[in-house]
Amino acid sequence: MKDGFRNSGQNEAIQHGVSLGLGLVAIATNNTEIYDELKQSLYSNADSAIIGEAAGYGMGLVMIGAANQESIQDFMNHIEDQKHEKIIRALSMALAFQMYGKEE
Repeated sequence: MKDGFRNSGQNEAIQHGVSLGLGLVAIATNNTEIYDELKQSLYSNADSAIIGEAAGYGMGLVMIGAANQESIQDFMNHIEDQKHEKIIRALSMALAFQMYGKEE
């Protein structure tokens, strides 16, 4: 999956699918390597709502239940700077995924 992600170039459809696939494969693992790859994809494709949306969901899936303060801050900072509604929605869901299973 990671090779497909790295070799997808700027093809939006492939990056969208691979980002979601990576999130599902690494669901709730707190794998920082995959999280950082997805984050890099989100930041480097700031003009693409399609890639950014999938990267946001993928990041949230990787971090389900983690309540990791650094990644929560990443999400909050990027939401503030974002103009694409799809990306804002995906990052908001990623925040919700992070808090899964936390009573607070």
